Amino acid sequence: MLWKMIEGLLDDRVKSKIVFLGAEFKEALLDVIPAHMLPKEYGGQHATPFDLSSWAAQYAAASEAATKHGANTSLTLPLDRQLQPAEEMVAMEEK
Repeated sequence: MLWKMIEGLLDDRVKSKIVFLGAEFKEALLDVIPAHMLPKEYGGQHATPFDLSSWAAQYAAASEAATKHGANTSLTLPLDRQLQPAEEMVAMEEK
């Protein structure tokens, strides 16, 4: 019922991007997400979930150190190789 109310407000292009998954959601996720990137609890092969708090602590420490040394640019911390999009991994391996 809620979807019927919202559906009328959405553009056809937006509606085409929305998918409701039932009990067989694991197979549907694997159709669009590589197994090596999908956590095991969702049917993938990735054993370690992304730890945002750990990443945020690393970013804060690096940002503080950079600021202390006079840097005024933004920082980019690399993701774990397993979490990088497949296209980036392929490009890295080709170099």
